[in-house]
Amino acid sequence: GKVTVLNIWATWCVPCLEEMPALSRLQTKRGSDAFEVVIVSIDRKGFLAVNPWLKKLDVGNLRSFLDPKGRMQMAFDSTFMPTTIFLDRQGKAFAKIVGPALWDEQNVADVLDIITASQ
Repeated sequence: GKVTVLNIWATWCVPCLEEMPALSRLQTKRGSDAFEVVIVSIDRKGFLAVNPWLKKLDVGNLRSFLDPKGRMQMAFDSTFMPTTIFLDRQGKAFAKIVGPALWDEQNVADVLDIITASQ
């Protein structure tokens, strides 16, 4: 029932790690019963690889999942990291960004406001 920003990432992906704090700030600023940021790691070693990075980056406010088999990558045709998928309230993908984004920029916030209101 939420508009979701679903970020597919990996610990070996430098741009992924660089954008993670901004995703966390986005969740802190905009997270609600209508909007959420969720991260999905494709690291094959699971939480053994992921947890130290999540702690180091201090992004405990982000709901985190694992996909060591890369099923999300296949489902959303994402061969480059990071890939961010926008899901509507019914869980259907309606937009995708390949590569890092400036999640703290005002124009991104404005677009997210429009998306959340229209979904």
